[in-house]
Amino acid sequence: MTMRMHDAIIASMSKTPERERQAEFTDPYYRTRDVFTGRSDAGVSHISPETVRGKILTTQAGTIYADYLRDRYQGVATVRLTKTIPDAFAAVAGREADFALSDNLSAFQFMRSEAGQSLDIIGAPISINEITEASHIQVRKGNLRLRDSINAALRELWIDGTYHKINARYFPFDIY
Repeated sequence: MTMRMHDAIIASMSKTPERERQAEFTDPYYRTRDVFTGRSDAGVSHISPETVRGKILTTQAGTIYADYLRDRYQGVATVRLTKTIPDAFAAVAGREADFALSDNLSAFQFMRSEAGQSLDIIGAPISINEITEASHIQVRKGNLRLRDSINAALRELWIDGTYHKINARYFPFDIY
């Protein structure tokens, strides 16, 4: 099957109702979890309104994470928004904020950096929006043959163990 450059988008696409009207989507090929990241010595084992009272929470402005923090923690904690997720992590690492909210893959990437060595995931993952947790490949609207071929290939990678080998090579946790 010949694929033109614009037949598919492989870029962590969320399958929203608006996008489904314009494109086809494969089955999810990975999932992220929403997590709070804080300094390892924060003395907090989970995030709740009680445990963050008076603390500074941060995340990237204009995201579902910003909405979540404002909706649940405004008035209990100070919500400080940054331009980017890495800026939020840097604020926590630099003790300008106490906890950052992001997806676990972004948190993991930052924690592997020199600046992120003092950070850890705080508490269990939370679910903010199931739609944005699953990443799909977007295919040109109406191209069901390509979508189904990609789905078959993804299933084969899963069944033969290749998917798990790739996952284990890059992450110490399951991204599916």
